[in-house]
Amino acid sequence: MSKRVEIMHSAARIIRRDGFNRLTLHAVANEAEVSKGGLLYHFPNKERLVYEMNAYALARFHELIEEKRSTAGSYIKAYAEATLEELRSGSNFLINASLLATLADHKEVLDLWKEYNERWQKLFASDAFHTDEASMIRLLSDGIWFSHIFEINTMPLSQSERLLQKLLGRFEQGEV
Repeated sequence: MSKRVEIMHSAARIIRRDGFNRLTLHAVANEAEVSKGGLLYHFPNKERLVYEMNAYALARFHELIEEKRSTAGSYIKAYAEATLEELRSGSNFLINASLLATLADHKEVLDLWKEYNERWQKLFASDAFHTDEASMIRLLSDGIWFSHIFEINTMPLSQSERLLQKLLGRFEQGEV
């Protein structure tokens, strides 16, 4: 793992452990065991660090969707499968922390999330699924993801997977 990514993971740990308001460059440097100058080399300020965490998390998730797409057959199915894999792997803490940081009113970061979501929406529209069907699958995927992020009404991952697979199967069979 590169030093840059290690620093982002350190920032994510601080956000998850202590909350976004405790995220300072000094705290990140200590957590990452780098000098403040070393941190500033990679991220000139806190805002850039938060932006880059989100950009990294979104790009990683997009890459996972693309990997799944080769076998999933449709973009929306790949999105659902990528969501489940992120939850299964436990590696999504960086995404979770960066999303929580986004909620702290960073317009530039919110714009980044909007950009990715618009890109994904266009790709969903190119699927064989009807737009309403793709939206249902996406909203279920996102709802499962958000419930796990915020640890609210979190169902077991096996149940989440069964639900998504059942819905995908119904669409593929033309039942919905």
